[in-house]
Amino acid sequence: EFDELRRVWNRYDPNGSCWVTPENMAFILYELDSPIGLKGQELPIEKAFMDYMKTHKREFKIRDRFPVFFEQMITNFDGSIILTRHSILRRLEQYEVTILNNRVHFADACIAVTRHRLHVHRDYKTDQIDYL
Repeated sequence: EFDELRRVWNRYDPNGSCWVTPENMAFILYELDSPIGLKGQELPIEKAFMDYMKTHKREFKIRDRFPVFFEQMITNFDGSIILTRHSILRRLEQYEVTILNNRVHFADACIAVTRHRLHVHRDYKTDQIDYL
């Protein structure tokens, strides 16, 4: 499972800095297979779009204009995953990912997916990591 995490991480961190943006961390989670990742789960933007279409009782046509919240979509580098800022933050919160200076470190990502897989929640009072 960690080999898969490392392989996907390398696509988002080609320079090997061990840091990615929170947005890219969410994309990584959606590329990882279960049980550590979210691959195959319905993307929040797809659900929101389908709910919008059902509410307005119409089928999608290319000329239709997306509602305002769809204009704030964020895509990964190849456009295969589309998320909203809100859904990104919700997933990172669900995985209890540590974000430092608007970046996620590889070690923190490994810890987060392990805890999520084992259903172990962080104790924010005693759980502190110091970086040199």
